[in-house]
Amino acid sequence: MIDLMLGQQRRSKIPAGLPSQISVANKTGESPGVENDSAMVFASNDGRHITGSQPGRVDYVIAVMSEDINSSSTAQANIRDISASTWAILQ
Repeated sequence: MIDLMLGQQRRSKIPAGLPSQISVANKTGESPGVENDSAMVFASNDGRHITGSQPGRVDYVIAVMSEDINSSSTAQANIRDISASTWAILQ
């Protein structure tokens, strides 16, 4: 399942809020009025280990869900901002 999520082609939400070298296994969800993304973020950049990453870095799981949105682009930008903020706090 991780391999499938690592191969996700839609990378404009959680992964876009992270440094480009970080491995992210994510699954998006969209429908009218909804923009969602959930991800496993591998700070160790190995795409495998959820624990035991580099000292001072932490792997984590994040899910961001929305509803009743008027603008998909604004919702996606908000998800990127949440992702970037989470990364900054945890690293």
